[in-house]
Amino acid sequence: MKRYALCFLAGFSAVYAEAPMPETPPAAVPEIAPVGVEKYGKRASDVLAQYAPTVASAHLSTVRVFNKATSKQVAMATVVSASGYLISKASELENADIEVLFAKSSVCPAGLRMGAKIVDTCRAFDLALLKVEASGLNPAVFMDCPPPVPGTFLTAADTEELPLAFGVASVNARSLDDSNKGFLGVMLRSTDDGLKIGMVTEKSAAADAGLKVNDIVLKVNGRIVATVDEFIHTVGSCKPTERVQLQIKRADELKDVDAILRARGDFPQAMQRFEDPRNSMSGALSSHRTGFPAALQHDLFLKPAECGGPLTDLDGHIVGINIAHSGRTESLAIPSASLAILLKTVESGKFFHPEIEELQKSKSNLEEEMKRLDEMEARIKAQVDEIAKKLQALVGE
Repeated sequence: MKRYALCFLAGFSAVYAEAPMPETPPAAVPEIAPVGVEKYGKRASDVLAQYAPTVASAHLSTVRVFNKATSKQVAMATVVSASGYLISKASELENADIEVLFAKSSVCPAGLRMGAKIVDTCRAFDLALLKVEASGLNPAVFMDCPPPVPGTFLTAADTEELPLAFGVASVNARSLDDSNKGFLGVMLRSTDDGLKIGMVTEKSAAADAGLKVNDIVLKVNGRIVATVDEFIHTVGSCKPTERVQLQIKRADELKDVDAILRARGDFPQAMQRFEDPRNSMSGALSSHRTGFPAALQHDLFLKPAECGGPLTDLDGHIVGINIAHSGRTESLAIPSASLAILLKTVESGKFFHPEIEELQKSKSNLEEEMKRLDEMEARIKAQVDEIAKKLQALVGE
């Protein structure tokens, strides 16, 4: 059996050799994406190229920020004035000697690199105002218009012609400012005995009130709190500096404890410990990622060092500035309307701080009220003096 098979194959080979087939070009080898890069992933150049027109204008206003000492990129920035002002993410630039790299252009194919200094900050939005010795820059245009609605496609501009990332708006723009919410400073877990304290934040209201690990929280302001969510809602509905009464159980003893709440905004690191640990599964999160007075949430994947640049819609309009990578599938941007207000005084080298104007107005109103009260006091004093004279005259008679 084997012998016949071999003969058959040998004959076939001879026929094949005597009558060669026409030459055909070899089949094209499929292109293989580099290791670690998905050919059709969100960061693939072929995919990003489809969105390049959306950042054609915005990328000229986009800047990369580097730490001079380490040469590592620490943030992105956005040009906001032709005379050399940029805005970036403040918390990523702390204690760093920085330099910036502008987008490539026909005038400067390699991009323009120079030193920059921080001239002002806006703590509420975690923004830094930078100044470079340059003019004729391409400033971004921030329109005072409603932010994108959920489902709107968005792109993040880069110094290159391709965008950094693309995605969609996730939820409506909202305030994440929790400075007016009370903060006690304990981490709780549910047990059969009640809500047990697992950690007490240093220098918090809980620490000042003498609360300790393993204390059981039973009531807040006379109301039984049976779940952690109920406790958070009850305490969060109170204002900073407000006094709350807690009933706790320590060992076998019931105790009533008074605590004067602090503001959540005073303890950003402590608040982050309460976050879902799965949020960091996609990589490092921005150190400052909450508390913004206005924020637009989207699903573009941005590293902390990629925050600070423009966010655009598919028409190329700049709808905000990316400010934080805040979760596993979420990032935050400051809406364009908020930026338009902050930048009203940018040419003076300062952010416009609405709270300063409000405080100045309140101060002026109080001064007017004091003046009115002083005049009223003077009139009353004059009346008292007049009555005293009349009394003196009558008593003298």
